[in-house]
Amino acid sequence: MKGTVIIIFCFIICQSIYARDWGLEMGFLPFGGNIFFDIEEGKTPAYNFSIGLTEWSFENKHGLGISYLPLEWGYSNIYGSRFSFINLELFYHFHLKHFEGVLNGGLLILLPFFSINYFNISSIYEISTMWNNITYSAGIRFMRGIIGDGMLVNGYSIEAGYRSINGKNYIYVGMRSDMIVLAGLVIQPIAKILRNENKRKN
Repeated sequence: MKGTVIIIFCFIICQSIYARDWGLEMGFLPFGGNIFFDIEEGKTPAYNFSIGLTEWSFENKHGLGISYLPLEWGYSNIYGSRFSFINLELFYHFHLKHFEGVLNGGLLILLPFFSINYFNISSIYEISTMWNNITYSAGIRFMRGIIGDGMLVNGYSIEAGYRSINGKNYIYVGMRSDMIVLAGLVIQPIAKILRNENKRKN
């Protein structure tokens, strides 16, 4: 527990040192899935998927940022179903302007990151042991960012890196998106087609 408190404290200190001209990024219903490869035992790859509620990210003009997800539910064949109430991520934002031509709109962003999932419980009976249930992750993410009402949101992203789940070591690859944003990306071209059809009929 002490180690986790120290890491959370470092998150805050790093962000305070570089805190200039804050920018807000937001996720509405972030969700994703990962495939895990056990480093030590070489077992059959494991998997997980998760969905969260309202992710808030704050970033300064240097590209350093911190995000907080207050509630996440996930399922994995490693640990089963569980809720996580402390989900913090420290990241650095690189805007890859020269490669955005392939996106047909949106921002291409490279994000090295380090994250903690803490206060994890599967049932009310695990409250006494939840302080020892910690997940650490570090890796790199490629994200298609979308600007909406002055805020940057995650359209979709892919990531890869290292993850420690309750002391076990994994290499993983995964994808992330946002249900609201993804729904908008799907609905938008359909609405455009319907509008064009109506124009032709009129």
